[in-house]
Amino acid sequence: MKLYIVPLILFFCFAGCGIFDGKHAKVEHGLRHNILIAGEKDQHMSISERMQHHKVPAVSIAVISKDQIEWAKGYGCISSDNPKKITTNTLFQAASISKPVTALGALLLIQQGKLSLDDDVNKYLKSWKIPDNKFTKKEKVTLRRLLSHTAGTSVHGFDGYPSGKTIPSVIEILDGKKSRANSDPVRVTKTPGTELRYSGGGITIVQLLIEDVTGERFDAWMKSNILVPFGMNASTFSQPLTQPYTNLAAHGHDFKGKPVNGKWHTYPEMAAAGLWTTPTDLANFLVTILRILHGKQTGPVGQELIKEALKSQFHDPKDNAKKEGGVGLGFFLSGSKDKMFLSRWHGGKNEGFVAKIDLWPGLKKGLVIMTNGDGGDELINEIINSAADVYDYPGREPKIKNTIRLDSSMLAKFTGVYRDGEHTFTVNMRDNKLFVLDSYFPSEIQLYPEKEDFFFMREKYMLSLQFMRSKGVIDSIIPFSKNGKRLRNDKGDIVLKKTKE
Repeated sequence: MKLYIVPLILFFCFAGCGIFDGKHAKVEHGLRHNILIAGEKDQHMSISERMQHHKVPAVSIAVISKDQIEWAKGYGCISSDNPKKITTNTLFQAASISKPVTALGALLLIQQGKLSLDDDVNKYLKSWKIPDNKFTKKEKVTLRRLLSHTAGTSVHGFDGYPSGKTIPSVIEILDGKKSRANSDPVRVTKTPGTELRYSGGGITIVQLLIEDVTGERFDAWMKSNILVPFGMNASTFSQPLTQPYTNLAAHGHDFKGKPVNGKWHTYPEMAAAGLWTTPTDLANFLVTILRILHGKQTGPVGQELIKEALKSQFHDPKDNAKKEGGVGLGFFLSGSKDKMFLSRWHGGKNEGFVAKIDLWPGLKKGLVIMTNGDGGDELINEIINSAADVYDYPGREPKIKNTIRLDSSMLAKFTGVYRDGEHTFTVNMRDNKLFVLDSYFPSEIQLYPEKEDFFFMREKYMLSLQFMRSKGVIDSIIPFSKNGKRLRNDKGDIVLKKTKE
């Protein structure tokens, strides 16, 4: 089994962080899993130890309370091979959090009478048109549908372009020109308005739409009309990143803690993935939205359009009837049907960067977390859990589970390599505990025995694994989701068979 070594410099990034009085100190030392083990005394962790565990060199946080920024702080270094400490001014790639910021730009143009939410966007596009097909003959692609991922457009997300690669134009990206672009053409492949399907390709259409309507480069127009008016003075959509921003930027890292070649990828799909920003700037953006929403200030975008952005545009019928789901204009909605506790959120993941924003307009609270490592997903989840305990965010209460004790001879029977067509699970035993290593992730995840043949995880997937027997011998694994349902793929229920390796 491979063990991945993080450069020693990563450890020294955590030295001298200091412990502070107040709520932020409680957040720093109160990280926890979604699942807690019944009977265990102290299950809280510190930011520094979890950064090391997840191989994330830097994390930056901003907390909103009573519609203002209560505190902001950065932890760690700009890179695992560079000891320069980050600050609250350090830039991170926001990735898909670019989308809600872009949405406000589109809403501003609606307010100015230059766009409409519900007209066919081909009416406004000049340099390129959405190709007509059998789906667009039934329903048209509108700005409302593009911003709510219900336009039927293709291309979920983008890989970006490593250092030294030729950067395609927006039109070349939309047409999927293979000699230039590394993504498929953006086309309407479902009837618009009938399905919620995440589409970075659709938001890239919005990027071109803004350029065609304003006659300016997207990044320049967004800087003067949205970023600066919303208090995002340190931020930029410019791709590739230029001076002086490059001196302030964190470097991306993979799951092993290894720096991304060239420090980061370039994303010409600016509207969907190209924003460089700080948690403080994103918090300013959210605070401005809160204050406009609650009538405490006027802003570049009016109160009614802000309300529209935060309102559900499409309810996914798969959502639990007791909860409010769906998507607004640039924001996702989740939580209780009680509007007081309903959150608006968006996540972001680019090569080597992971980020999350959460906003509870009814509570006038919010949280922004940005990391420079692919392992940031679980780290962010643990930080949100800690902040929820301190600031009373709804819906983040831990689930308490009981475990049973199994001796080493019993645990040894579960070890081995299990495969299906997509995943390889390697189950190992160490210190009388079981760990699983998925081929998709480089770090082990501990398995906790709930029943003799049934184990659960507290990290990454939060899956449960049922070990199956044939003639008394363990020969396969059936994975279950955190909701207790069997995992499926296109071929049916997933079963990983034990190999002879």
